[in-house]
Amino acid sequence: MAMVFPELFAKMSCNNAKISKVLLDKYKHLINFVKNPSILEYGFAGGENSEYSLRPLLPHDYKEFIAVDISEPMVEHARKNAKIPRSKFYCLDTSSPDLPEMFQNRFDNVFSFMTIHLIKDPRQTFTNTFRMLKDGGETFQTFYKHTPCDEVFVKLSQHPKWGKEKYNQTKMLHPYYDKPEPKEYITADLKVAGFKKIEYMEEKMSYNFENEEQLKGLYLSVNTTLPHIPAEDLEEYKKEYLREVRSMYTVCEPVNQPNHLVLPVELTVVWAKKE
Repeated sequence: MAMVFPELFAKMSCNNAKISKVLLDKYKHLINFVKNPSILEYGFAGGENSEYSLRPLLPHDYKEFIAVDISEPMVEHARKNAKIPRSKFYCLDTSSPDLPEMFQNRFDNVFSFMTIHLIKDPRQTFTNTFRMLKDGGETFQTFYKHTPCDEVFVKLSQHPKWGKEKYNQTKMLHPYYDKPEPKEYITADLKVAGFKKIEYMEEKMSYNFENEEQLKGLYLSVNTTLPHIPAEDLEEYKKEYLREVRSMYTVCEPVNQPNHLVLPVELTVVWAKKE
């Protein structure tokens, strides 16, 4: 699923970066780097997440850092703004069975943060991850156990106006949306992809926004339905969509974060090795 508002997403995605850093710091003991590793990250988006969370963990002697994303606007944004040394940027659909030869058997480490929940065919993406890795290579990935706005898109898919097939609201749903406990399905897909050594973890965290504008900005930036809504209906749709999103959040009053909008979320962390 390609993001269509790269600048807005980059500006509003600080929650993703903070969550990724916490998870990387907790599970970095699982990550191994060989000498002069070739590294790939898919779902790179604009690179803000990686600059904050992954780059501090990269070994100084890495050979190359290849960043890929399905969205051409995102790739262009990354080319102009990302500052990771020895990096190259490509547009790539990791869920396509036709993986270009240049990506095959090339990488020692494949990373992905907050991406699998946006991909309709995670098994194919796991398969391509396996194909991209060298023997002995490993992958570290994080994603939502269930996407925070799944229920919003279910409601919109049933709406008399916005639920029309041409708007395809259900394309935004988590690929394991209908699996209350997706662990066995995720690990099964990883095994089908070829991985035998797998670590699977779940973490309870929270999405935290300082104000309404931050919340609105992020959720508008990830809604790929927006470009397909007629101009005369767009404001009405956005109002309905954001009303449903806002209803998920409660105002929290912690001492150090007054009036923040907070939503509990569950994250999945996967590490796997190609043997």
